[in-house]
Amino acid sequence: MLFIVITFLSCGNDDKIANEIRELHGSTIVFDKRECTRCYLSEISLDSLLSSDAKFVSYVDEFSCTVCAIDMLRKWTQCFDSIHSDVPYLVVCRVDESRIEDVYSELKNCELSCSILLLSSSNFMKRNNLDVMAYNRTFLLDRNNRIKVVGEPFNNVALRRLYRNVILKEKERRKVRKIA
Repeated sequence: MLFIVITFLSCGNDDKIANEIRELHGSTIVFDKRECTRCYLSEISLDSLLSSDAKFVSYVDEFSCTVCAIDMLRKWTQCFDSIHSDVPYLVVCRVDESRIEDVYSELKNCELSCSILLLSSSNFMKRNNLDVMAYNRTFLLDRNNRIKVVGEPFNNVALRRLYRNVILKEKERRKVRKIA
């Protein structure tokens, strides 16, 4: 089933947004743990997170201000917890190598409930074709890391509802398979 929501932002990029969502939906996000320079993990191991039945993933291409980014991550985590608190949230962030230790130190001190992979190269973005508009870099992935939903639900109630509905339908389908 194809789940596509296009959030029209009245910025004249509607066709581009729609095309990016169509291209991303159903593709598989490939993680290479070897390229992770630093990991900030919440309560779950990276292997468990990556193999979970569903997970939220956001790709951020460089933090310009660490304090601002941490505040943003807190808001994102609250948003995803409001959608479904049982689904882990992973942020993949490219950070200039000279800043990685500073960013990691800040992350350790702020007690975020999401996990964060800090990468010093843009290989993740290139490998997964994420050279797209920023609001198309947030996803709901399934167990096989295939994209089920594309888009930032932060200021979009309809998209938050779609994320929640897809998660609930997937859980119901897994229950039916276990019974059968």
